[in-house]
Amino acid sequence: MGAHHPECQVHLESIKRYKNHASKAAKLISHSSQIVNLLVGGQGDASKATQLTCHKTLLSYSSEFFRGALYDKFKESKTDTATLPDDSPEDIMAFIK
Repeated sequence: MGAHHPECQVHLESIKRYKNHASKAAKLISHSSQIVNLLVGGQGDASKATQLTCHKTLLSYSSEFFRGALYDKFKESKTDTATLPDDSPEDIMAFIK
């Protein structure tokens, strides 16, 4: 399998995209130490919610939803806490990894 094989080219492009994304993410984290708390699950009962923490800028970089919630004029932007009562902690953990 040479470098000109289509499967190798697709793999090389994936590696380049990953490295580019990882580089941007590292720069974002290095410029901001803000942490956001995510209260996930519990179906409206905060005592049953799972608390997760994440870099605010990294989470916002990866998601338009979080970018809007954490940087626009929503209460989450002031408290650095987002409540996601109907989401599963496992799904959110998979997203932020």
